[in-house]
Amino acid sequence: MLPPEIIQLIYVIILREENVNKIIHFYHIRKNKLHIVSEVIKTTVYNAQIDNGKLRLMLLDDYINNLQFILQNNFSKFYDKRFWFNLITDMSYKLMHMHNNICMQNKNKYDNSYYKNLKTCISLWFELCKKFNVKLCLFYRKFKSNTYDATYIKARHLIKLNNFHKFLHTPSIVYEDDIRYHDFLDKDLAPIILLEYLGVDV
Repeated sequence: MLPPEIIQLIYVIILREENVNKIIHFYHIRKNKLHIVSEVIKTTVYNAQIDNGKLRLMLLDDYINNLQFILQNNFSKFYDKRFWFNLITDMSYKLMHMHNNICMQNKNKYDNSYYKNLKTCISLWFELCKKFNVKLCLFYRKFKSNTYDATYIKARHLIKLNNFHKFLHTPSIVYEDDIRYHDFLDKDLAPIILLEYLGVDV
């Protein structure tokens, strides 16, 4: 049997190695989170543009995988309510634009990969709304009377949302403070605000 002092030394070395591995793992996860958030920002803001030879499109699998990662993980307080609400706002308008384009081209069929991915993206957008407790304003179409009805509701109170067929306008994110109650986040300002968070080491 080894002397007690040798056993103690081995124990200390093992503890140090475990701590080093934990620190390495922490910084690896942190770096990965930063990369994924940056990719989501760039893809959302620059949707359907070419960046360094790569097509940035919200309907590609990479974007969907990144959104799923965001839903499954927590992030630093640097990514505050302002960030998430503006990301959800910009996503909402971009997804509605793509939804309208696909429907106008009569490509809203299940054998169309973009349409399938659009439905997935809308579902993930809705899950983000629930995760960050977003209040939505939804403009429902009333086809018989050719009018619309505006409904204010917390995303968590809705069961499911994976398409925008019933909506006359883009689902809007609502302010919750007393001053601007029932006011919407600015869709034109949202991408500018998002770029403030791009590539910041936190």
